[in-house]
Amino acid sequence: MKYIIHACNKRLWYVNNFIIPSMVKQKIKKSDILVWLDKECAGVLESCMQCFDSLPDNDENVWHLQDDILICRDFKKQTESFKNYDGIVCGLSVLDMEDEYETGETDVQNFWYSFPCIMIPNKIAKECARWFEENQFKKQFVNWIISNKGDDYIFKCFIEAEHPDIKIYNVCPNIVNHIDDLIGGTTHTNKRPNLLRSKYWYDDELTEELEKELEVYMNKNKKVALYTGTRNLYPGMIASVMSLVKHSSVDKVYLLIEDDSIQDYIDEPLPDYIECMNVSEEYKKYFKEDSPNMTSRFTYMALMRATVAKLFKQYDKMLVLDCDIIVNENIDELWNIDITDYYFAAAAEPDCCKGGKYEKMDFYTNIGVCLYNLKKLREDKIVDEVIKRLNERKYDFMEQDCFNEVCQGYIYDLPSTYNGCNYTIPCKNPKITHFAAVKDWQSKPIVEKYMNMNFKDMRND
Repeated sequence: MKYIIHACNKRLWYVNNFIIPSMVKQKIKKSDILVWLDKECAGVLESCMQCFDSLPDNDENVWHLQDDILICRDFKKQTESFKNYDGIVCGLSVLDMEDEYETGETDVQNFWYSFPCIMIPNKIAKECARWFEENQFKKQFVNWIISNKGDDYIFKCFIEAEHPDIKIYNVCPNIVNHIDDLIGGTTHTNKRPNLLRSKYWYDDELTEELEKELEVYMNKNKKVALYTGTRNLYPGMIASVMSLVKHSSVDKVYLLIEDDSIQDYIDEPLPDYIECMNVSEEYKKYFKEDSPNMTSRFTYMALMRATVAKLFKQYDKMLVLDCDIIVNENIDELWNIDITDYYFAAAAEPDCCKGGKYEKMDFYTNIGVCLYNLKKLREDKIVDEVIKRLNERKYDFMEQDCFNEVCQGYIYDLPSTYNGCNYTIPCKNPKITHFAAVKDWQSKPIVEKYMNMNFKDMRND
């Protein structure tokens, strides 16, 4: 039995991490699963017809699946039972169906025509593509497309016009559930309101299991950022966050602060995706009062950056930023850098290894922009070692020196365009500007520009 999953790029994460593994778990061969990807963003209808047209002109039955389904526990058994069925099999009905339709073997008038799960003989699918090509510019078709009629509706019209006597089978209970409300239509962190759940799906326990798995997965794969700062840095911090929100699709931003006065620096409530955490007492759990780094020219807030792997166990990766950075253009790709085998990614400070106290290091970085592999830091107990050393001896640049020292050999060399400052490799028009060691950086025009903006202008949240 062959299966084709019709997918768009934005949902490929769900196809690869949930649908295909659940099918393989039921002993469906990977070689029998094809993903038809709408690479050119042609749209659902056009992509579906392209897929149909590519099929061989034979009698083989193929299951066509959408990229937003949950398969039942005996999906393989159910679908294979129709392998030799001489007709069309619909595996899902939807809640918004106005009339009651017959289940089991029926006729075209009772056809559910729901495409999240449907078995179609290749020759019928290919004929539909030809029929669509011949008729798509007719007035009736244009009106259908304008009114957002989808591939399933067009297919129903084709069946009614060309194969009114074909055998139809509506499977009840449904063999898939339609869960687009859980995974969203745009990104894996953007849910949509409850839409077209399956009408005859009875395994709510399985749906609840998926919801829990999705919650874990989404947390692990969110674009998360973090800042730390004392009250004198709040204005610049807000400006930096504003630039980050404007130039990324960051899902969550954490602000580790020392009091609640940050709200005094903005004229609007912080949006829900920004969460403030007062850590004025929390740091004492990790750092002793007599820690040599507590008397540094930096504050204990810098030390708190060493604890993020412990504070945020729900995440595998996190972008940690200094307050004195401004994001200049979209940096979404930064979160996608593969640092599986590294503890963190940061831009090099090449001059630091040419002599002096850092000469024993092969590589030294500026972690004002740092993508941490929280999972690996936890698994290899690196975070424990960093906190231990910070409590034992003084470092000039505190957690930056310590992380570079402990993680030698496992640091990803981040292009300096993500940390354009006086210490990293010179870069024209960096994606992120870092005002490291720049006096009065909060008075810079670009910083003041973002200080005078509102979060509501950044997004439609």
